[in-house]
Amino acid sequence: MEKFKKGDRVKLIDDGDDRYGPVKVGMTGVVDENGSVLPWVLWDSMPGDNRWAVDEDDLKLIPSNKFWIVASTSENNLTEQEAHNEAERLARENPGKKFYLIESKSYCAVDKPVIWHEL
Repeated sequence: MEKFKKGDRVKLIDDGDDRYGPVKVGMTGVVDENGSVLPWVLWDSMPGDNRWAVDEDDLKLIPSNKFWIVASTSENNLTEQEAHNEAERLARENPGKKFYLIESKSYCAVDKPVIWHEL
């Protein structure tokens, strides 16, 4: 298996005349195994034993838009509108680049032991 790695989200784009049984074109899942001849996929919409091997050429990678950022600052005390305005300003100055609005959800600090604080 060379096209995909464990954890990749994929979509079935060809089922070769129904050769994958209950796995149909358009179904999505997560690659569950590395190092095998064919990628084993855990299919999202299949109950029970939802793990099936599929030919790599019949799959398409679903790009992930999810990411995480770790930051340490006390200067970014923007309101949501101020952050929106700043992202627009930066986008105008940098055509073609993406600028994300990131909302803080929690933080951690060493309080012996480390304690997470919800915002």
